[in-house]
Amino acid sequence: MSGYRRPSIYDRLQKRTAARQDKAPPAPRHFDTQSMAVAHAWLLGGFGDTDELVPGMPAPAGCDYTFDERVRNAADEFMGVYRIGTGRPAELAPGARARQLLEYALPGLLARGDRQAWGEGQIVLQHPAGTDPQAWLDTVLALWPARLQPRHGMHVTALTFDQWLRETLAASEGTIECYQFIAVTPLGLRPIRTGHPNGEALASLWLRRPTKEHAPGANTPHTAHCRLSLPGRHEHPPRHLTRRDDPALLERAVATAIPQDDARQAIGALVWAGVTGGNRLDQLTALLQRDFPHLHWDTDVWSLQGLCGSMDTDTTPYQLAVALRLAEQRAGNTLVLDCRGDDTTVAMHLACAETATNPPPERGGRSLPPSTRTTGAPS
Repeated sequence: MSGYRRPSIYDRLQKRTAARQDKAPPAPRHFDTQSMAVAHAWLLGGFGDTDELVPGMPAPAGCDYTFDERVRNAADEFMGVYRIGTGRPAELAPGARARQLLEYALPGLLARGDRQAWGEGQIVLQHPAGTDPQAWLDTVLALWPARLQPRHGMHVTALTFDQWLRETLAASEGTIECYQFIAVTPLGLRPIRTGHPNGEALASLWLRRPTKEHAPGANTPHTAHCRLSLPGRHEHPPRHLTRRDDPALLERAVATAIPQDDARQAIGALVWAGVTGGNRLDQLTALLQRDFPHLHWDTDVWSLQGLCGSMDTDTTPYQLAVALRLAEQRAGNTLVLDCRGDDTTVAMHLACAETATNPPPERGGRSLPPSTRTTGAPS
């Protein structure tokens, strides 16, 4: 036909943008302010990923490690490292390594249980230590497919996960129901704790705010099966100055997260950061003997450090991913305990229904193998 011009890609994008702008903004909704539903969670570490944590396997007491001739301590000695195997030579700079990990894990991050629901939500990025927040946002935007970016965009936070959760739950009204919280910790290049190799991890939490019309934790298509209550954060005197066998510091944080004594009997697993010094291990042992005598060290008490190595950063998103995996397998409740700080303890209670569990989201793209342990500059 004479004079006909086929619409260009720019014409189609302009039309799509105009249609999106014409769409009426959603009305504010009334949300529950006491809990957040956890639909799915996924952790990638040197051990592999959470899909490899099968029922009945023992909790790892320690992790494997290798050496990278480029990573040494102040005495010029090789440091043990426990990396995620990406199949490529590992970058050393935090920003470059974080980008490597994100690019490798992208197929798993794009797998959602309900693509439509999270497409209407927001992605929250906990920017890696040693990186610029804006630069990290630019990196994620460059890698994330434009057609799969959520309606409410991406937001970078410098808060720890428990602080972000408390701040988000404080708002009783809003338009964002679903969040995907992504945390990345690239390998640290300085020794963190003697006797434990430095590690790295990446986690994604698919979270949904229950509305007041739906009871949190109800087994309906609109709510996830597990719910995360308001975290308990307790500021206290340095734990290394307290009695070794006194669990009072841990108990106060746990009491905030689990105020009912009978709810403690429903705890089927505990996930802690794994830092043992400064009376931490002794006080945790005392807490388990007094309040959770039904838990067994070899199967029910899981150390994140045993899975991923030592990380000098907020580890609660990674612990929570392990906790949800254990809850899915046991159809019970789990407790997350972060006592890395000498004067701070954080406790989080993940309560799950006792019926059928949530299936993990389908994985897209290639499978994610366990860490490749090689010498030299492992990936």
